[in-house]
Amino acid sequence: MTNGNVPENEMRIELTFTDQGGRWVDSVPEGISLGALTLHGWEVHPVSALPDVSGGMDCYLIKVNYELELAADSAPLTWYEAGFAFTTDSGKPVTMVDALPRSTSDRADEGLYTLTDWLHLVPYTAGGGIQLVLPQMWDVVHAFGIGGPQVRWRHLARPGEGVGAGSGVAWIVALVPKGSPEVLVEFSVRYALNIDDMIDAIPTQGTKQFPLKLREGIVDRLVIEPVTVGEEPRPSIKGGPRVFMCYAHDDGERVRQAFQFGELLVRLGVDLHMDKTSEGPRQDWFDWAIQQIRKADFIVIIASPKCRAAGDAEIDDQSHPGIRTELAMIKSKLHEDRKLWTSKLLPVVLPGENVSNIPLFLSPSCADYYVIDEVAEEALESLLRAMGRTESGEWPRTQSAGDEFS
Repeated sequence: MTNGNVPENEMRIELTFTDQGGRWVDSVPEGISLGALTLHGWEVHPVSALPDVSGGMDCYLIKVNYELELAADSAPLTWYEAGFAFTTDSGKPVTMVDALPRSTSDRADEGLYTLTDWLHLVPYTAGGGIQLVLPQMWDVVHAFGIGGPQVRWRHLARPGEGVGAGSGVAWIVALVPKGSPEVLVEFSVRYALNIDDMIDAIPTQGTKQFPLKLREGIVDRLVIEPVTVGEEPRPSIKGGPRVFMCYAHDDGERVRQAFQFGELLVRLGVDLHMDKTSEGPRQDWFDWAIQQIRKADFIVIIASPKCRAAGDAEIDDQSHPGIRTELAMIKSKLHEDRKLWTSKLLPVVLPGENVSNIPLFLSPSCADYYVIDEVAEEALESLLRAMGRTESGEWPRTQSAGDEFS
């Protein structure tokens, strides 16, 4: 993603093959928009993959083009996420073997990459192979879903700033069932405003689908020959766990504090999902909650009076249906497998809250809970360790069992 505030002549915006030969663009995505994010034409190139590596599937190198357009008077976005889920008519799986950019912890300089015979995108070194230019990125980026049927890129702004408008580019290495003429791509977007704006407004979000042609015109396209590297370990792909935040809307201040806590988790690389970052077109929130609970590596439950009352069955059936429904499903999962779900459920007590507001089914008197004295990284050390972050501040490679696009 290029920053619209930086002079254009100080960066390279395009991500292209250096030889510029045989490029083939599917114009179908051109102009498809979700809110402020618009797709442009994608390049699709067949890859000559070794059968032992591809498993007999067809392999393609796909260039993704998209653009974030923000009005001058629009509220700044603290982060946005672009996601692409791939399916086929046959129902057979599509696998995103690798993708660029991967997660970055800071602004990244322009880099050269190549594709290996193991279908990994690695930094280019002299010795042959196609050269891919990944332009300078001004936002922090977290990548999720590599190795599954979907990939998502989350762009984060610096504290006190908004993400920069401009062109975004990415590469995907995809394995698809042999002979598939096209794949169906589901394009989805999530945004987050500054916390003060989040209380009253959520930008447009949702999904759109389009077919991406794979084999049309294949005889005229450049076929990528991966560079041979011999035995090669899988490149390290690190990313935070998928976390669902369960919280009650007690009052405006508690909701605001939950947002602040969630924003910090996002900034630390957690793949956070909560109701306010999933609003948009009309949807069934009961189904949404089921999917979030099923897919989550961990569920953070924010202690509050209404949360405790809902968890302890002390409110009537007409009040706070959201938190009651979520906690009922969580209780069911805990009953099914107490050992597994005790480690996945993380009660959190935010500043000014009381430990007594943790629901009793979470066993606050005999199981861990996490008191956050300040919404700051240092105060989250124990919680982050429970989610798997190492002492050096890195996340291990994660792939949720239910890591599908939502």
